[in-house]
Amino acid sequence: MERTENKTDKIEISDIVVKSLQQMLSTGDWVDVSEDEPNSENRFLDMCVEYNADISTHDEAIAAMHTGRELRNDASDWYSKCRLFDAAEHKRKMIEYDKQQEKLESEKKTCTCCGSRDGMFTTIASGSVCDDCI
Repeated sequence: MERTENKTDKIEISDIVVKSLQQMLSTGDWVDVSEDEPNSENRFLDMCVEYNADISTHDEAIAAMHTGRELRNDASDWYSKCRLFDAAEHKRKMIEYDKQQEKLESEKKTCTCCGSRDGMFTTIASGSVCDDCI
């Protein structure tokens, strides 16, 4: 049986297929940690370990962020946080939201007189009539 060497606790964030490491800007916007900088993911994970007393390894930082937790990465700025952004989950929620909006749109009443779908409606025996046509 061949013996393998243990890996260090520094995980390459690129190993996580669906989620990406993001940092918060001072504007409150979230952006992906730059892929242009070598080891930028590990640098941010190092800072997360340093500024969160209950986190001691990269594995723990990633596990905490997988639960939705945002981790501090600098004590000097209120916005210095990292998170894992789940693009697939975000896309699923946006599709669900779009479907709900389409359903609401389809449930809007149509004026039997002018065909309008905007404004207030009054229901009468012959159908729904908008207030403009009454």
